[in-house]
Amino acid sequence: MPLLFSKPILSLEAPNASGSLTLHSLFLRFGGWVGLSLVGLLWLLSGKPRLKPKPVFQPLKTQTVAEWKTLAKRCEALSDDSTQGLFRELDCLVSMRRTITSYSPNLEILLRQKFRELFSLVQAEMDFGVALEQWQMLYRLSAKLYISKNKDAERAEIPVYVVNSHHLALPFWIKEGLRRDVGPLFHLDTHSDMRPIPDPADVKKAIEDLRRGRNIRDAWHTIAHTIDDCAMPVAGAVLSGIYKDIVWGRPSWTLTPDFLRRNFFFALLKKPFHKDRDKLSQSSPRHPHRRHSPLATGQADWPGLNEDLWEGRFRMYSMDKPASDNRWNPVMLDWRYVPQHHKPLPRTYKHVTPFRWSVMLTDFPIQPNGRGKGRTIFQSLLKAIPKGRFTLDIDLDYFASIDASPKFRRERGKPVKTDADGFAKQRKILTARLKRFANLLHALRRVGRVPALVTIADSTKLNFALDSVTEGQSEYTPQEHTYFLHQGVRDILIQVYGKKVIPSRSRARRKRRLVSRSSKTL
Repeated sequence: MPLLFSKPILSLEAPNASGSLTLHSLFLRFGGWVGLSLVGLLWLLSGKPRLKPKPVFQPLKTQTVAEWKTLAKRCEALSDDSTQGLFRELDCLVSMRRTITSYSPNLEILLRQKFRELFSLVQAEMDFGVALEQWQMLYRLSAKLYISKNKDAERAEIPVYVVNSHHLALPFWIKEGLRRDVGPLFHLDTHSDMRPIPDPADVKKAIEDLRRGRNIRDAWHTIAHTIDDCAMPVAGAVLSGIYKDIVWGRPSWTLTPDFLRRNFFFALLKKPFHKDRDKLSQSSPRHPHRRHSPLATGQADWPGLNEDLWEGRFRMYSMDKPASDNRWNPVMLDWRYVPQHHKPLPRTYKHVTPFRWSVMLTDFPIQPNGRGKGRTIFQSLLKAIPKGRFTLDIDLDYFASIDASPKFRRERGKPVKTDADGFAKQRKILTARLKRFANLLHALRRVGRVPALVTIADSTKLNFALDSVTEGQSEYTPQEHTYFLHQGVRDILIQVYGKKVIPSRSRARRKRRLVSRSSKTL
């Protein structure tokens, strides 16, 4: 058999007797490389998939019950009758779940059983020091599954996304909000999470790229590296343009004044014009934004303006100052009041993003039917959250925060100083707060307020959390109570909304069928 290039590549050869060019003569007439390109083009047009290099790490794709049992037996071999043995088995199962790309209810049921079994054993532990360490260990193991749980959550009618640091919930709000109506953001938290954002123009461009489906990887990268602080997610939600109504449900120990659907806007202050420049020129040359400034000493008509000018951040402002706010120190508030000489707004601000904000006390006593001592406040809450879908955002420091909540205060990073009796009292307080939270969700559901999605943020600091680094993370929720709170909130969601918050394999199959049909139509 002759070689493909037995003659010089540039030599010519006449057609055969029938007048057609053979493949051999085609290569010789147009050159070998041109011929190879044509063959490659025909191969691509034939619909055959391109070869992909095998990944170095092969994820497990087990599907049958027998395969699950085989893998589970390997983990069971690490266990014994002790609590530590069960922790070893659970650690093995968690590691196995993280390597499996496919969803299996069998493994999820097994993991749930093991977590609940250890939950009961840790609760019954008599040695308080050992129990304290085991509560934290149980939480760390559960946190390792967050990435897997978030992938599975998409299969639920009401997806429940779980994160460690609160700013990591923002991508889920954006992703869900770009494809459907997610209603107002109902934000349950000790803190407002409205901290000023740097580089708002970059974030707005990234959101627009996501809307148009272009530069998706770069867009998410920009959002992740700009809104990288646990106190920024709600400000990022406003900047995205998805949420026009924000409802902050605050606990009783938060001192922010309550109000209903007040108009605010986020904006970036432009360079100071004559009035502000004159004031800033009197500042100290070494620390112009901190020392001896009329603004910093409270002599100016707008406290905090100097910080905005020097920081150059996208922050929150209010047009009108109600008389009821005169008793509040402006430095304690999350917003600035706009002075008269800053109007009209386009002359002084850029990237103006308006929204309506409600701040309400929500840990009031109420019955599942909407009655009780907090009935009046509940009726006001219904005005802030219209009938229909909404985004339910739960920060676990809403139930206990070490920087503000009575009975739970301590310095960040310091060991727990309470004893067994104090720990039991704390659990009793948390149980009562969880019950009020459950009654609130039941009452909202009765009057037609059902979440489109749910996000749960732990607000703890873990080295292996969803962030590649721990920047932007802070400890607010007591870590010894985090798993108890997280599991309690999940149980309440299932109790109130039933199977709608549980991932379904049949829903995943239906979603794949719809995708395949749409692709065939295209």
